[in-house]
Amino acid sequence: MAKNAGLKRKDDKFILKVMIVFAVVFTALIASLLIYNAVKVTYNYEDFDMVTDFGAMTSQEEDKYLLYYYSESCYYCKIIKDDVLAFATENQADAKMYLMDAGQMTGSNPFPEGAVGRSTPTLHVVVDGVIVQSVEGTDNIMEVLDQVEAGSHEDYSN
Repeated sequence: MAKNAGLKRKDDKFILKVMIVFAVVFTALIASLLIYNAVKVTYNYEDFDMVTDFGAMTSQEEDKYLLYYYSESCYYCKIIKDDVLAFATENQADAKMYLMDAGQMTGSNPFPEGAVGRSTPTLHVVVDGVIVQSVEGTDNIMEVLDQVEAGSHEDYSN
């Protein structure tokens, strides 16, 4: 019986060590999440310049600008929200971006049913009061923003 008692003590020590390691790892994970959330920049749509009427889409002050058409409830808009708003905040091309909330727009949508530009998310490139490019979908929008940022977009080239 003495042998079994010795094994039990070794098992107890092993379990205690495992529990300590688990507690340390768990505490480190929680601390990491707290630090990440404290330093992570979060953006709100309301903090940006908005266009609220379809008739004003092409009549902003700038000669060229971007219009980002989104919806708060759009799953795909949520996926790229932080990237789009980070671009709107600071981009190398100094490209002005206006936001259009699909749920807050007035006037009639100039895009026919099923046309590119009618659904969210959509990015419009406006030059001299004319929409020269409209792209839908997360990948296409991010590709255009990357081109603008890099100076390789035909309307924002260096």
